[in-house]
Amino acid sequence: MKIHTTALSYATLVSVWLTVLLTIASEISAPLKAGLVSLTGHHWTSKGVVLVLAFFLTYFLLRKKEDASDIARFVRLIIASVVIGGLMIFGFFLYDFIGA
Repeated sequence: MKIHTTALSYATLVSVWLTVLLTIASEISAPLKAGLVSLTGHHWTSKGVVLVLAFFLTYFLLRKKEDASDIARFVRLIIASVVIGGLMIFGFFLYDFIGA
C-alpha cells in the first residue's frame, strides 16, 4: 500500500486543529465535556478516539485525489499549526487560570 502524502498531511492538519477546538470547547462547555466523559469515561480518552476517527476518515476520503509533491510546504504548515495551536491552548489556560 502506497502512502498518500497529501492525504496524510491534510489528515494531520485536521487532527491538530480538531485537538485545539475540542480542548478549548470542552473547557468552555460543561455539556460537551460531560458528553465526552460519557463516551469512554474520560474526556481526554474520548478526544483521542474522536481524533483517531477524524484522522483516518480524512485520510481515506482524500487518498483518491492527486498526490502533491511539495512535502516541504506541508511540513512547514503542520509545524506552524502545532506551534500556533499549542500557543492557543496555552493562552486559553493561562487566561482561564489568571484572568477568569
